Amino acid sequence: MFEKLLESLTRKDRRLRLFEVMRLRGACPPKAPGSSARRDLAHAAARCAECHYTKLCDELIECGAREGYGRFCPNAPYIEQVRSRSLRF
Repeated sequence: MFEKLLESLTRKDRRLRLFEVMRLRGACPPKAPGSSARRDLAHAAARCAECHYTKLCDELIECGAREGYGRFCPNAPYIEQVRSRSLRF
């Protein structure tokens, strides 16, 4: 079910930018997510698919900016949470 949801959200006509922004921020989505991580990722994907700031997001991705998305991206808290889990000190 999770895979079908992500597939429906990433159809060619609805480019999902979530993973591109995550890559820019150094946040890796869980490889084998558990049920709560899957749910969180599905919610983030849905927010991304419905976002009204696609032009701003495209500009950020195109120029490779790693900062600034937090001002408009509804997934900024999620992305930073995932990123903080993968940081190694």
